[in-house]
Order: sequence, then structure tokens, then C-alpha cells
Amino acid sequence: ALRGVYGTVIVDAGSTLDLRALSVLNHADRVAMVVTPDIPALRLLHSALQVMSETGDAAERAVFVVNNVYAKPTIGPEQIEEHLGIKVGLEVPFDGENFLRAINEGQPIISLARRSAAAAAIKRLTDLLADTGAESAVLRPRRRGLLGGLLGRGQ
Repeated sequence: ALRGVYGTVIVDAGSTLDLRALSVLNHADRVAMVVTPDIPALRLLHSALQVMSETGDAAERAVFVVNNVYAKPTIGPEQIEEHLGIKVGLEVPFDGENFLRAINEGQPIISLARRSAAAAAIKRLTDLLADTGAESAVLRPRRRGLLGGLLGRGQ
């Protein structure tokens, strides 16, 4: 019903893949899958990709976004791509001071620090999601590696 009223509808489907969230994802034109570069988040993403592949094709329309919430992440986007078999479409750089300010003031970072690298990355994400002709970050053939073992993937 919302599609008939608005040109763009954005839904935060949450972090739990229940039937409602899966339904929304399977009806979406584009899906942003945001993940932090840590083992617990990557395990959840791995599980989500398995469920999504069994219930529809939402993962094929996904843009995978690495949100660098750590000043010095130990897992890089290349490792994530290799071990989860995905293509990272965008990285949001760490910007602790501006993000904290945005949270505390209840304002989007794009409003408070529009020239920051993080704000520029978020703007690029909106452009990626709005451009239905853009190349999607599709799944690559899966390969086993160190992270794959830590994430519990079989061979």
C-alpha cells in the first residue's frame, strides 16, 4: 500500500529474521545489509544469508555495507568478502566523535557533519539504494577460509 503513495519506502526490518521481516525483504527492490566487522555480527550475517537463500532472493538485491564502529578493525572488507562469499558495496568509516555527537543531539550525521567521510559514505549508500540500475552486490561462489571456520561454515 505504501508503494502506491510514496516513491521511496524505507523499512528497518530489524536484526531478527522472522516471517514479517523476510516478507518485507523478499518484496524489496533493494536491500541494505549492514554489518560491523566482528565475528558475532559476521556469524549473524552468515546465518541470515542462509535463511534468505532458502526463502527468497533478497540477498541477490542486497548492498552489503561494512559499518566501521571500531577505530582499528581487525577484520577488513576483503576478508569478509572472501570468507562469506559476498561483495562489500560500501564501507562507512569510523567517525566516533561525529557519531557520538549525532546520537547525543538526536540529529543525523549528514546534518551535523555533512563534510565528514562517514556522512559522504551514507550519502553514497542512499545513491546506491535509489539507483535500481546500479550493479548489485551479489553473492560470489563460497570458499572456505579462516573466517569461514570461525563462523561455523561447512566445507
